[in-house]
Amino acid sequence: MSKGVKIIVGIVALIVAVILGMMVVKSINTHYLWYLARASGIGSYIMLFMLMMSGLGITTGFIYNFMGPVFSWRLHRAYGITLVAFVLMHIVALGFDTTMNFSLSDLFVPFYSQFKPNYLSLGIVGFWLLVLIIVTSLIWVVKKYKAWRLVHYLVFPAFVTLFLHGVLIGTDRTNPVMIVMYWTTGILVFAGVLYRIRKVLKTSS
Repeated sequence: MSKGVKIIVGIVALIVAVILGMMVVKSINTHYLWYLARASGIGSYIMLFMLMMSGLGITTGFIYNFMGPVFSWRLHRAYGITLVAFVLMHIVALGFDTTMNFSLSDLFVPFYSQFKPNYLSLGIVGFWLLVLIIVTSLIWVVKKYKAWRLVHYLVFPAFVTLFLHGVLIGTDRTNPVMIVMYWTTGILVFAGVLYRIRKVLKTSS
């Protein structure tokens, strides 16, 4: 069984486990699901930030000042797997929670929901971009490297949409700690992108 298949099987197993767990939690106290949805949403964003910074660190070589290439790639992959877990928890928790009563269409189809459709759709679009990036990473990274790399650039618009999703619709977006967290991480990613562009221009000149 290839690594890609193993990861996909693991993700499916995680989805099933999370759904079963959410059903148990819902039978106890539905408020727990709302808290889990909020916490997993924040966790998803933090993992996305770590994924972005580690990726930028690898492509610019900056991260190699602190750790070797092999460990850097393993760390980057670990952030990606953890991101998937948090995103799945976020979606499943929202799906089972009765506070907002989201349907599957609300959670997966952009502009379908009546609840702040523009801001909610930012998260949905970001989610589908991440799905595309993850799937192509599993099946193209070796066999179709150039195509994979082009698709991988979608991580930048994905980060922007998910950043705006958190800033504009996140339940805890008015919390001073969250405001500092969002804008600090956003500025760091922006700085990382500028640093990468500078490296590319310097190399090509």
